[in-house]
Amino acid sequence: MSSPTFGAPLSSKTKKAELVSLAHVLELDETGTVKDLLARIQPVLNDNEASFVLDPQFQGLYSGRSKKASFKKTSEDKEQEDAEHAEDVGMTSAHRKLLEVKYATDSGASFTKLSGNTSGFNVADSEPPKSDTSRSISPAPSNKEAPKPRAVPDLSVISVHDPLIMVVFQHESNPKEQLHEAHVIGVPVSAEKNGNDISYSARLTDLVPQAFIQEDGLSPIKKRASCLYRQGVADPDSHSTLGLVSEILDPALQPSKLRMESLNKYPLEKRGDNMFACRLFWKETGGVESGISSSSATMPGLAVGPPSISGTLPTGTNAGSIPILDVVAPLVARVREERASASDGKHEPLTGFYVFLRESAGISLADLHTYRAKTIGAALVRFKLLEKALDGLQKWERRGGNGGFQVPPFSDQFPGLSFTKKNILEALQIGQTTSNSDSKYFAPSALAYAPDAQEWVKDPKGNRQIMFENMTLSEWSSYLGEQKREWKEVEAAKKKKAECKRRHSEISSDDAKSKGKGKNKYDSDNLDDDD
Repeated sequence: MSSPTFGAPLSSKTKKAELVSLAHVLELDETGTVKDLLARIQPVLNDNEASFVLDPQFQGLYSGRSKKASFKKTSEDKEQEDAEHAEDVGMTSAHRKLLEVKYATDSGASFTKLSGNTSGFNVADSEPPKSDTSRSISPAPSNKEAPKPRAVPDLSVISVHDPLIMVVFQHESNPKEQLHEAHVIGVPVSAEKNGNDISYSARLTDLVPQAFIQEDGLSPIKKRASCLYRQGVADPDSHSTLGLVSEILDPALQPSKLRMESLNKYPLEKRGDNMFACRLFWKETGGVESGISSSSATMPGLAVGPPSISGTLPTGTNAGSIPILDVVAPLVARVREERASASDGKHEPLTGFYVFLRESAGISLADLHTYRAKTIGAALVRFKLLEKALDGLQKWERRGGNGGFQVPPFSDQFPGLSFTKKNILEALQIGQTTSNSDSKYFAPSALAYAPDAQEWVKDPKGNRQIMFENMTLSEWSSYLGEQKREWKEVEAAKKKKAECKRRHSEISSDDAKSKGKGKNKYDSDNLDDDD
């Protein structure tokens, strides 16, 4: 009996009889459903593709087969291809052929110019024109050193120390929409030097989460579940979509395109000593139709300024640049100073004051816990950081009905300046909503029914660390809820037992009283003397 020949690629619509026959030929288990058979057969076909393609019996299984089962090119795929082409042109078939034969480029030839005939030669002539002078013998090649190949540009990458980045968020299609601005500190900035040219850049995966820590200024964008756009890679006047804000801020949901270096790396414009600026675009989710949208070449420019200054410049400003108003320069300089002058009390304290607060509380910039906490252990680190700051600044807490805190009048820096817990949260880069959530997780009322959890919160590195540290936030809430229910059940059982004991005691007392009701009682004073 001849062996069967298989003539079509496998899919979920392949008949079971054909799959059973193929499994028999491959000496695999022939039982199960179509899905089970495919799961057993497909890995064998993939592992032996090189040999099976040459076998007439199995060749049909690979005909028309693509690496992707159901590939449909989307705007994101097209955008990724454009970015890859912009970054690397790739090799042609000629390049590959030269590499296959191991062709190596020789250094430039060493020669001297031949003397004699210097006139041109016309290919239409039957013979080249004869020179008037006799042909001279060419001298021997000189020992002159061959010219060196053209040098590759020297690209050196250095890190910028303690940079400040001003991020401006502008509506993608409506330039009249209010601008949202954020001043970001602590995000790594790289400087690439190519000769006399220096370009600066930062990673969007580092920059965007830090910008959104400022919930007061950027919460409208987050609440609308917006989509973020960046400046185009090949065309600065185009916008490339990055994904939803919620996805970009969550490392687990981060869009795949941000894993591409060409899209994640974002150019910055230098605006002073270690000061940079960039612009991102946003749009409500409902308005996102495609991955790339063109912007007008004369889109209104942006006015980057303090949080209270927003607006646009007159139409006609180049969209590729971010002009900064003159009034911003003094502000940015003061933001950069770690020892800024005190606020007049009418505005929020400056960033230099936040540095002062962290130093006064014994907290460094490296201690900040700015990424999203996925486990209760990470949330506890942030909670403990706030506790440490409040304990360190408790000495400045104002007594009486005013509340808040105040720097001592005799302090060398910011004497007499008043501030609140909100300023402490901003200095630690912790949002108010995040702080409230942490407080609920570790509130005494929540831990009152879970003694093991109380022990771990007091000593995170103690015996209970393994038990709790890697719990998710939902698992932690479920655990506390279960402990509370168990405690209530125990308390209810205790109350029931006490109630039963009380009733049993009352019944026993009533029985004792009822036993004495039928007996005669005598009054000794009324007894008559028969004598």
